[in-house]
Amino acid sequence: MDSELENGLDRDTVGPAIDGRKACRVRLPVQLDSFVGREAETARGLELLGPGPGGVRMVTLVGPGGVGKTRLAIRLAAQLADRGDFPDDVALVSLIGVADRSLSVVRRLLQVLGVPDNDDEVAAHAALADRLAGRDMLLIIDNCEHVSETVREVLPTLFGASPGLRVLTTSRDYLELPGEHLLVVPPLPNHATTVDGAVSAAVQLLIDRAAARDAHIDPADPDAAMLCGPALLDGSPADIELAAGCLDVLTLRGIVEKLGADPLAMLKPMGRSRHRSQRTIRDVSYNLLDTNERRLWAVLAVFRGHFHPEMAEHVCERLGFDRDDVATGVATLVQRSILVREMCRGHRRVRMQEPVRRYGLGLVLEDLSQSRISAAHAEYFAERARQAATEWYGPGELDWMRELGQDSPNIDAAVEYLLSGPDTVAAGLQMVVNLAHTRVDIFDGQLREARARIGAALDAHARFHPGVTTPTQVSAVALGAWLGYLQGRSDTGQALLGQARELQTAVGGPPPHALVLAEGSALWLVGERSQETDAVEALDLAAEIAACSATRGEQSMAALFATMATAFGGGDHATAITRAHDYLAVTEKTGAEWAISWALFAVAVTEHGHGQSNRSIAALRRALTMQQRMGDSWGAAWSVWLAGVIAASSRESGTAAQLLGAARTMRRGIGTDIGGLHPWLRMENAAMAVCLAHLGPDVLRQHTEGGQKLSLDKAVESGLSLLASLSTGEPLEHPGGLTNREQQAVELLANNMKDRKIAEVMGVSVRTVETHLANARKKLQVNDRTALLEAWRNLANPS
Repeated sequence: MDSELENGLDRDTVGPAIDGRKACRVRLPVQLDSFVGREAETARGLELLGPGPGGVRMVTLVGPGGVGKTRLAIRLAAQLADRGDFPDDVALVSLIGVADRSLSVVRRLLQVLGVPDNDDEVAAHAALADRLAGRDMLLIIDNCEHVSETVREVLPTLFGASPGLRVLTTSRDYLELPGEHLLVVPPLPNHATTVDGAVSAAVQLLIDRAAARDAHIDPADPDAAMLCGPALLDGSPADIELAAGCLDVLTLRGIVEKLGADPLAMLKPMGRSRHRSQRTIRDVSYNLLDTNERRLWAVLAVFRGHFHPEMAEHVCERLGFDRDDVATGVATLVQRSILVREMCRGHRRVRMQEPVRRYGLGLVLEDLSQSRISAAHAEYFAERARQAATEWYGPGELDWMRELGQDSPNIDAAVEYLLSGPDTVAAGLQMVVNLAHTRVDIFDGQLREARARIGAALDAHARFHPGVTTPTQVSAVALGAWLGYLQGRSDTGQALLGQARELQTAVGGPPPHALVLAEGSALWLVGERSQETDAVEALDLAAEIAACSATRGEQSMAALFATMATAFGGGDHATAITRAHDYLAVTEKTGAEWAISWALFAVAVTEHGHGQSNRSIAALRRALTMQQRMGDSWGAAWSVWLAGVIAASSRESGTAAQLLGAARTMRRGIGTDIGGLHPWLRMENAAMAVCLAHLGPDVLRQHTEGGQKLSLDKAVESGLSLLASLSTGEPLEHPGGLTNREQQAVELLANNMKDRKIAEVMGVSVRTVETHLANARKKLQVNDRTALLEAWRNLANPS
C-alpha cells in the first residue's frame, strides 16, 4: 500500500531513555495488524540506517505502488527508535496530497515537526533548517514520487542544517540524489511453500487478513497459493489486502475464478474494503509517465514473466518503435517501478508484476491494437525457437537451454496466440516442432508439458484445417510419440506412433527423421531382446536422415540413442566400447556441454555393462558433476540411478538401495516411469536383486525408503560421494577374483534364484548364466554350486 497512515493510530510518544541518553520523541502511526515477511529488507534497512560503519544518511525504499513501502518504512523507523539510534526525534511525513511546489513540501514538514508556519517561502526554509539544526533524528518522507523534483531541491538544505539527520524516503521512482542508497522492495515471496515447508509470506498475509474478517483459510488450500502466486496477485500486499476484503462477499475459490476469467476484475474494490482499488493504485503511476512511457507500458504488458530488455527492443521494433528509444524507455520504467529488475536462473532480467501487467493490458492505444502487439510478440519468439532448433548443438548449447527455460511463459503466450487463428496456426505448429527439436523440455524435465503443447497444436491445426495433412504434422506426432516412449508411457507412444505412420502414408515421400527416431526408440525401449539389433539399425538410419535433412543436433540425438541401445545389449563388447568412445570424442569437439554429459553417461553404461568398473565410475562422475553444475534435472535423475546400479555391483548394497530409491523420487519429478523402459528396468531389477541378497527385505526397504526422502541436491551429492569413494584407480575386485557379472550371478544364486530367473534379471541367456557360474566354480576351486556358495560366503565374510 502506498500509505499506511490510514491503517493505524498516530503514535506521538516519548520513548525510553537508553544508556543515559535523553528520550526520543516518536511520531509514527501505530500498526494494529500483523507485519508479515520482509526479514531481509528489514535487516538491510537497519544496517543502512544504523550508526555502524555501514550506515548512510539517505535510503530510498523504491518499488511499485501497493508493494508495502510505507509499511516497511514504519517498521524500520519503529525498530530504530526502540533501540535508541536517534535520541532526538523519529518522525514520518506523508506527502500524499501535497502539491509539487517547494513551499508546499516545506510546510508539510514544518507541520509534522510542530513548527508554526506563518512566513513566506524563504522564511519557511529557514525555520525548517533551524528546527533540524544539531539534532540526531530520523525523518521518514513518504510518497515522494509525485513531488520528486521538489524533494530533490529541499533535502540538500536539510542535510546541510543537521549533520545528525538521516532520511528514509519511499517512492515509486528513484530520487537520484548524491548519497542516496536504494533499497528495492519486491513483491512478497509467493511460492506455495518455502524451502523449509512453511507457507510463503504472501499466503500468510492472506491468512492473517482473512482471519481478521472471521474467514478461515487453510494454509494448504491450493487456491490460496494460486491467488497469491505469479499468475494472479503476484505477491502484491495491497492486492492481497483487497482480496481479503472481498471475502465478505466471495469465497476464496470465487475470487480465484473471478480473476481467472477476468484479470481486470479487481480494478474496482468489492465488498466494504477500506483499501484503494487496483485501478487507483496504478492510476497514480500512470499519471507520472509521459505519453511515450505510457505507450511502452501498454506494449510491454504483452510479456509474461521475466524478459531481457533486448527482447523488448526487438518486439517494439516490429511495431515501429526506435530501438534506442525503447532502451531508454525500459530504463525509465524500471526507475519508475513499472518494471522490476530481478535475478532469474542466475541472469538479471526485468518483469512487470502481474497486477501492473494487467493494468497495462487494459490501456488502449489508438494506433496499436492488442492483436497487433501480440502478433509482434509471437513472431519474435517463433523466430527465436527456429534459431534455437538450428543452433543449440554447439558451444552455446547451455545458454540456449537456460534462456529458453527462462522464456517459457513468453513462449507459451506466443504459441497460444499463433494457435488461435487459421492464418497463424501452421506457424504455431512449426514453432512447437522447433521447440521439441531444441530438447529444452528434456533438460528441464518437462516432457509432459512438451507433449501437451504438441497435442494442443495438432488439435488447433485439425480444427482450423480439417482434412489437411502436412509433413510438419507427421513430425509433430512422431515427436510426441518419441517423448511418450522417453517417459516410459509405451501405450501413449504406441498410439501416437500409429497416427504418425498413417499421416506419413497420406503425405507420401521419404519419412522424416523424427518418425524413424520414434520407430527405433520403440524397438529399443519396449521391444523384445531379439529386436535390439533392429533398434540400433533404425536409430542409425535416423541419424543418417538427419545428417541430410535436419540439423547437427538431430543427428547427434539419434546417434546418442543408437549408442545407448548398443550399450544396453544391441551389440558385442568391442563394438559397444568403440562406439561409445567415438561418440564421446565427436561430441567433445562441438563444445556442447549438455550433449557431452550424455555422451559420458553412454560411456559409463557401456563400460559398466562390460565389466570395466573404474572406467564406468570415472565417466559417470564427470557426467554427474556437469549435470549438477548445469542444473540438468533429467540427466541427474538417470546418473544417480546408474550410480546406484554401480554401487550394487561394487558390494555397496546399502548405498545402492538408497540411490535407487532417490532415483525413483527424481523420476517422479520428471514424469518418467521406468516400467516402460525395458532395458533400464532389467538393469535396475538386477541391481535390486543383488541388494536383496545382501541386505534382506527389511533392511533393503529401509534404505530404499530413506533414499526416496532425499532432496534432488542431496541425492546428487550422495551419488558423487559414492563415485568418489569408488575411484581408487585400481580395478574393483570381488571375492576370489570374480568379474562383475560372475559376482552378480553368484549373488542371485545365493538369493535362491533358478538359472532362468537369474538370466531374466541379468538380461542374458540361460547358457550365459551357466558359463558365469562355471567360471566362478573354477576360480573358487569347487566342484558344485553348494560348495560354490559356501566358499563365496566365506570369502565375502571371513569372520
